[in-house]
Amino acid sequence: MGVVYRAIDTHLDRPVAIKVLRPESVANPDCKRRFVQEAKAASALNHPNIIHIYDIDTAGGADFIAMEYVPGKCLERVIGGMALGLNEALKYAVQIADALAKAHAAGIVHRDLKPANVMVTEEGHVKVLDFGLAKLTERAEPDDAAATETLAARTEEGTILGTIAYMSPEQAAGKRVDARSDIFSLGSMLYEMVTGRRAFQRETRMSTLGAVMHEEPPPVSGIQPGPAELERLIARCLKKEPERRIQTMADLKVALEELREESHSARPAPPQPSPSRGWKTAAALASLAAAAALVAVYFLQRDRGPATPTSWMIKPLTSFSGWEHSPTWSPDGTLIAYSHTAEGTMDIYVKPAGGGDPVRLTKHPSDELSPRWSPDGRYLAFMADFGTGGSIYLIPPLGGAERKLVDTGISSLTRIVELLYVLGAMPWSPDSQELVFSRLQPSGQSAVWKVNLSTGAETQLTSPPPGAHDGMASWSWNGEQVAFMRRTSGRGSLWVIPARGGSPRQLLGDQFNNMAPAWSADNRRLVFQSNRAGPMSIWELGVDSGRLRQLTTGPWEWWPTVARDGRVAYEQFGHQLHLYTVQVDTGAEERITSHTHENLFARFSPDGKRIAYHSDRSGNREIWLRNLETKTERQLTNHPAMDLNPDWSPDGRQIAFVSNREGQYQLWVMDAEGGAVRRLAEQSVPVLGQGWESGRVVPRWAPDGKAIAYVAASDRGSAIWVADADGRNARPRIYRPLYYDWYRDSRRILYLRAMEKGLPELRAVDLESGEEAVLLQEQIMELMVSPDGRTAAYSHALSHFNMNLFLLPLQPPASPHGLPRAAGAPKQITDSRGAWHVHGGGWSPDGKRIIYTRDTDQGDIYSIENYR
Repeated sequence: MGVVYRAIDTHLDRPVAIKVLRPESVANPDCKRRFVQEAKAASALNHPNIIHIYDIDTAGGADFIAMEYVPGKCLERVIGGMALGLNEALKYAVQIADALAKAHAAGIVHRDLKPANVMVTEEGHVKVLDFGLAKLTERAEPDDAAATETLAARTEEGTILGTIAYMSPEQAAGKRVDARSDIFSLGSMLYEMVTGRRAFQRETRMSTLGAVMHEEPPPVSGIQPGPAELERLIARCLKKEPERRIQTMADLKVALEELREESHSARPAPPQPSPSRGWKTAAALASLAAAAALVAVYFLQRDRGPATPTSWMIKPLTSFSGWEHSPTWSPDGTLIAYSHTAEGTMDIYVKPAGGGDPVRLTKHPSDELSPRWSPDGRYLAFMADFGTGGSIYLIPPLGGAERKLVDTGISSLTRIVELLYVLGAMPWSPDSQELVFSRLQPSGQSAVWKVNLSTGAETQLTSPPPGAHDGMASWSWNGEQVAFMRRTSGRGSLWVIPARGGSPRQLLGDQFNNMAPAWSADNRRLVFQSNRAGPMSIWELGVDSGRLRQLTTGPWEWWPTVARDGRVAYEQFGHQLHLYTVQVDTGAEERITSHTHENLFARFSPDGKRIAYHSDRSGNREIWLRNLETKTERQLTNHPAMDLNPDWSPDGRQIAFVSNREGQYQLWVMDAEGGAVRRLAEQSVPVLGQGWESGRVVPRWAPDGKAIAYVAASDRGSAIWVADADGRNARPRIYRPLYYDWYRDSRRILYLRAMEKGLPELRAVDLESGEEAVLLQEQIMELMVSPDGRTAAYSHALSHFNMNLFLLPLQPPASPHGLPRAAGAPKQITDSRGAWHVHGGGWSPDGKRIIYTRDTDQGDIYSIENYR
């Protein structure tokens, strides 16, 4: 919330630190209040380990604090990802605890304690700074610190302030905190000092928050040997429940001092190489590296000219509730268009880039995706499926009638992800006469095509090799080249091809997923999204030099597009997937999971007491079990591969699942209590992704336990395979399926079949006689048949971004092996109201409940200003 400068106090001729409130925060009364509170709270504390405040004032409209200048490093840099020596760590910890004990005695809780807020001088003296998030606790008796309490600077419950990796569970939950919250934070810091690792660091903010609230860090002794008492002390600091922690900072300080005295009096151990003690070697290596870097910089600058200083600023363009997706700039850069779930489905909106209210352009019950502004400003192209398959439409940017431009061959039901790949960041030619797009070929692959708006002529530009898909094509600003992405086995490579046709040239191909290329304004670089540093973030690639540069740090930043003036707009995305149950009769819902991770495709055990599902809370997708009675959970698989989509055998002894343990996704099975994992089928399972996209390939045991079904590749494309319960005699039985489930026994199946035209058909089939019956034509996903066979549940997917659960009543067949018929109209039993959508799970054995995943998406659009 502030910017800190080193300055000179001209009256006393001494260096000082000046903290100035950020200009954009001046209008925020709460931020300004905390700023003033920081100064007054800290100035009331006279302690050698707490930063000294000289003055607080306003000059030229800017609020600032003048404080003591501390030469040295912050503790974060001192640690530097490596374990400190025991004496060194305890030396710092004792001083921090002493400082906070003083603050707590004055009724002040720091609330943002972390290594970055602790300075260490060259002599090893510690200074605790930044009480900007301090909360003044109530005191029974007034004293010298009473002046600091009159600010009424109390953070309301439900507000999370602080730094996630070091905050206490109660702070992470937005609850009121007391001094014991700082004890937890200091325990996290001490853990990092003695191990070199953060106790609760995960890939994303949400997963880190979940770790703080629900997970235990690995034992200290498993990372860095040390005194058992130290490990116990850290563990007591990190108890989730405040009442189980060490209760006062003063007690913690005494315990740390005793540990330090014991370590001093202990017999010295033989000298061992230590990262924290090899400073001479490190300094020498650093000098060599610095010299080499200077030489490299010299030659790079000599060859490429002087470097342009980087002065980027990240600016939010939207901050609405719901998911704002896939931005595009107007030709003059004053407006942006994007898709948004404000009304439930994805619609096209336009708003001023500098701020203002958005205008809704489309109002269909389906989804309109990926608007793309033409260079002449006349049209927005976008993707939609209005019931006849995915097509590209044009609409005037100020509203009006849409007109269809070209078909893509992609159905929004069967391949919603493919629709997002159809239009790249800048698909228009500079003269606005041609558009490049991706089209599904008869082979099942996607290729890049272009269409002429005047003549309607269509030309195929790329011919992907077997197993590859081309898409997200973008025209260069000078009109000479088209960049596109080629996907193969879940990886994306970046290519360019002459706009008038010719041989493509690969620019970037590696083990990462590189996607969505957009040309920079000078045509010399591509801005794209990649997972090469973890979750998706925005990167830059030199078209000729091949030089890579990371522009954002994620997580989940994607769909970049570049304005003519060089600004980059992109989307920052996040979502949460929780398991819920719904009562079929009443519609009453209950949330089952509460941690901040993805939870998908849950199935009830045959006795209804447990559920199996896959979750990524361990950092990888694994199979988990939850006991619904005790509400306890345990991880059933633990493997570097992805384990997905579990299903119980009817006797409850085995669980089938999909995994890529041997490279390709295949069907596996294990004991329901864990262990004894074996591959059940050799066929390759066509998994598009590891999340909800895998819903079409769930394995399903037949209700009578005689067979198991799964979706896998065949010589005629994707098919439902049926095998004996032990995996033998596997054979493809139904081709071109979308979703399926067994009906009552191992002879009959209900499945959804994609049609050449119109809506997909829900069909019932007798596998022995071949007889089929059409039950319904509808946009259906994730089919689930009730145990008694009287109801089929499914996710209604007319709009992928606004799905709900529906029930279709079934009329039982007259004969033992007959086929059911639809017995009435479908009934909706959940209502997302556009705030979330559902993914399937399964029925409870008694047929009274359905378990499903509720998927809540959130996305905002940002811009990189002054991008060079």
